[in-house]
Amino acid sequence: MTAAALFPEKQEAAIPNTGSTQDIAAIKKVIGQYADSITNYNLKEAERIWQTDDRTTFIQPHGNEYGWKIVHVHYSQMPITEAKQGF
Repeated sequence: MTAAALFPEKQEAAIPNTGSTQDIAAIKKVIGQYADSITNYNLKEAERIWQTDDRTTFIQPHGNEYGWKIVHVHYSQMPITEAKQGF
C-alpha cells in the first residue's frame, strides 16, 4: 500500500495557505516519505526522516513505542508478513 492510498488528496483537511508554495510542497513530500516508510516497513528511510532520539514516539494499533531505540528494535524484529500489514 502506498502513501497515496493511505492519504488520498481528496481527504486532506483545508489548511490555510500560510507558507510559500515551496514550503508547502516540501512538507507534503516529507509527510509522503513518512507514510511510505511505515507502509513499506523501511527503517532506513525512517531513520533518514524521523527524529532518532529518546523523544521519538510512535503510536500504532498494537500500542505505543517511546524512544527511537525501542521503535527500531521492536520493528526490526517483527516478521515481515506482520510488518507488511501496516506496522
